This record gives sequence, structure tokens and C-alpha cells, in this order.
Amino acid sequence: MLALLQQTCEYSDFSEAQILQAAGKTGGFSDTAKSTVMGKTKKDNDWIPTEAVRAILKIRDDFKGVMSEFCISQILYDLNAIWRNLMRKENDAIKKRLTA
Repeated sequence: MLALLQQTCEYSDFSEAQILQAAGKTGGFSDTAKSTVMGKTKKDNDWIPTEAVRAILKIRDDFKGVMSEFCISQILYDLNAIWRNLMRKENDAIKKRLTA
């Protein structure tokens, strides 16, 4: 996950320690955290949900950093659930706005 974050334009200049520091100090990667902790600003659509970062960090700890097939399956399952929930909320908001 850290390698993926480092490939985004927001975090390309950060070390893994800096990314983890931002997540640890702020509970995630909010816009405020990015601008105050790391001195960066949000660009375009490069955005990682805080819940996804927390899930990856928990999985890393649970599997002691070993990337087994089961670990990767767990990552994909958790990220899929997070994405589905985000899309469900977004769709509900659109429906509410259109029916109001």
C-alpha cells in the first residue's frame, strides 16, 4: 500500500516513514493532515480513503509484513468492501439530491 501511495502525485516525494507518520498523527489522510503535517496539498483526484489506509496498516500488522496469497486476498477483500460502501453512500446522496 505504501508503494502505491508513493506512486501518486501527492505522495511521490514522501518516504514510507513520512506517509505512516501522517496517518498516525492524524488518524488518516485528510486534507488538513496533508497540508499541515506534510506541507502538501491535494491535487486533482489523487485521493486515498482514510479507511483504506487503516485497513492496510492493520493487515500489515496482522500478517507481520508477510505478503502471502491469503494476505493479498484479505487486502483486496477489505478494499473492495470499502469501495462498495463509498459508492453506496455516493449513490444514496445522488438519489436523495435528485428526488428532493
